[in-house]
Amino acid sequence: MNNDYFDEKNPYRAYLTELKRYHKSQPILIAEFGVPSSREITHWQKNQWHHGGHNEAAQGEINSELMKSINESGMAGGIVFSWFDEWFKMNWLSSPYEIPAERNPLWFNFQDAEQNYGLLAAYPGYPVKKVNLAGRIDEWNEAITLYEKKEDSMAFKFNDSFDETRAFKRLLSQHDEGFLYLFIETKGKIDFTKASYIIGLDTCRSNTGETLLPFNTNVVCPVGLKFLVHLCCKEKSRILVSQSYNKYLNKRSDHILPSESDQGAWVIMMNLTNPRRISKDGKRFYPSHVFSMSTLRFGSLEQESPCYDSLADFFFTDNIIELRIPWGLLNFTDPSSKSVIWMDKNNKTQKTEGIKIIAVSYKPEKDCLCAKPTGLKFNITDSFPDSLKPENVAVYSWEGWNIPIYHSYLKKSYYKYKEVLSAIPEEK
Repeated sequence: MNNDYFDEKNPYRAYLTELKRYHKSQPILIAEFGVPSSREITHWQKNQWHHGGHNEAAQGEINSELMKSINESGMAGGIVFSWFDEWFKMNWLSSPYEIPAERNPLWFNFQDAEQNYGLLAAYPGYPVKKVNLAGRIDEWNEAITLYEKKEDSMAFKFNDSFDETRAFKRLLSQHDEGFLYLFIETKGKIDFTKASYIIGLDTCRSNTGETLLPFNTNVVCPVGLKFLVHLCCKEKSRILVSQSYNKYLNKRSDHILPSESDQGAWVIMMNLTNPRRISKDGKRFYPSHVFSMSTLRFGSLEQESPCYDSLADFFFTDNIIELRIPWGLLNFTDPSSKSVIWMDKNNKTQKTEGIKIIAVSYKPEKDCLCAKPTGLKFNITDSFPDSLKPENVAVYSWEGWNIPIYHSYLKKSYYKYKEVLSAIPEEK
């Protein structure tokens, strides 16, 4: 690119300006441009215009900036990609793990950037979202109750006036074509300075996976867990995966399946968006870029909410916590046929009968994520199930499907983009 036209803040506008310079006599239509509103980033861009990882508001802002650049550079016009979300699409990061490919249109992968380009969303559920992460108890009327306490019992009480925030009442679960939903109700109001919560998920074959829970809880789970949700505050909550089941760490070995472990080998989920490379002239080196997928974002899906965020993973209010976990994040290759990643020399997937779920609470040490010692063998304050034995662990199962249910709505990005278009004259 000619340095006379380079713009560090907006390299896209600089590129268009130079393009126009070389095609002065020809009308130029820019097609196509845009960014997706997926949870996962598929390709890094230095101005933060990544291929994915934007909520709907940010998607609209970036698309609008691109359209303004097209107009200001004297182009004939531009075509934004795209009008609606497309569940059948896949990208280079997700395609090895969306199996079988012919069933891809039957479920929504919120991790997949290519499925989330639309200004018009194609979102699971009909006529509206099943769960809005807004504290609406009535959205859980059809959920399955996995655990419910009939008596006022706990594993340990500190008698510090905050035992009730660590005391479980119910754990519910439900799903749709895009997500697994979890609902935790405690006896007292949620206070993350006084209570932290761990949810363990066993997605397939309980004789494999990690059994030791972290954070000084000293709990050995009766089933092998593949994923661990740690809820500790708005900013630091996250989901972890057992080391042997991590796609990023094990991709090169072609073995992505959980092994037996009691070492507490929990790791962050990562993805490689840009491999390292050298420029064609051999003079410049471009480092790789790796992003975490483990961070859980606090927020609500209700557009009128002050904490609205289309990428929200969890929400809490009063004494309830709601979770929305994308199937793709849990290594499902096709939830409609209940298939998960299970890659070795002979297989790519494995069918599951359901997801086994456990939960524990503990009192965190001050300014620390670890559990405060109770003086007992385990440093937890409550658990689901009450007695951590294999036969007591609840399973969430569902019927497969061959016809997806969904609805459409206009994203925040649509309205932002509309404002920009209305300010651009139809003729120059």
